[in-house]
Amino acid sequence: MMSSLELDPETDLNVIFPLPYRVLTLFGLGILAWATNLHGLHLLGIDAVMALELHTEGSRTSSLSSRSNGHFRYTSPSVVYLPTYGLALAYGTFCLSSWTLYRMCTKGERLLVDAFGYLPLITGLVITAFISCPLDILFKRERDRFLK
Repeated sequence: MMSSLELDPETDLNVIFPLPYRVLTLFGLGILAWATNLHGLHLLGIDAVMALELHTEGSRTSSLSSRSNGHFRYTSPSVVYLPTYGLALAYGTFCLSSWTLYRMCTKGERLLVDAFGYLPLITGLVITAFISCPLDILFKRERDRFLK
């Protein structure tokens, strides 16, 4: 029989890496996958900006290219995927620092998990507020592209 001080593997995972941080990690992996997808399409020679209609107002453009149906402005795919990698890095850094603070506060003890349960909640609320922020701060165009 298991004593009350021993943790089963599922409880141990909930103490070390609680559900809100797992959800935030999956969301961050989604951002990273989006950037990798755009980068991979560029490496395969596919114009992801044109194919996925990622043109937005104020996007930087380079040389003019021509097609049979006329002219269009060519936007380098690196203008799209490099800032998306930056967004994934900023998001990951924020989540990792929050999780590290949570781990330092709880010290892996089950009783402290409830006492510091507000840390993952605050992290999720800050990220939700940041995603829905209409101000043009910290990767606004990339956030809009990812959410569309």
